Amino acid sequence: MRKITDKPTRGEVSDTVDKHGEDMEKKTEELDVIASDTEVVRDTLASLEPGSGTMEGVDEVVNSINDAEDVTVEIFEEEDENLEQQQAESEEYQTDLEGREEASESDRNKITDAGSRVETKATVDELANAEAAVSEDIDFFNEEIDKADEAREESEKLQQQHRGRVHGGRR
Repeated sequence: MRKITDKPTRGEVSDTVDKHGEDMEKKTEELDVIASDTEVVRDTLASLEPGSGTMEGVDEVVNSINDAEDVTVEIFEEEDENLEQQQAESEEYQTDLEGREEASESDRNKITDAGSRVETKATVDELANAEAAVSEDIDFFNEEIDKADEAREESEKLQQQHRGRVHGGRR
């Protein structure tokens, strides 16, 4: 008989999917803040009065604001890469769940087949219980897969919007 200790509990699966979703949401929110900071810096530069200050002073102000934009974009790129890694981890976990769901489908088919070949009522009943239990797992996996997929898709959509904000306004 196979060991079942290497399988996650439903709670562990849900916790992992939820954590991936929360981590991606948090990173996406951080990207939003950084994208907003980039826009503020750009708007500030664009709003400077052309006739103000001295040549040296204006050059220093413009250079400093450009440096502020550069460092903010650099931070954005780092956080964007971190989000990419989180999305990849989520996708990898989702692939693992899909494998488990497919294995459970195979197990259900085997149980169904066995149930059709036995005649003892008590055996048939127990196999029906086993089929119901594996069906619950399949439904559970499908729900968690959908939840993980939706979280990642939303994260990727927002990530693209934030990238557009940061890279669309480059000088």
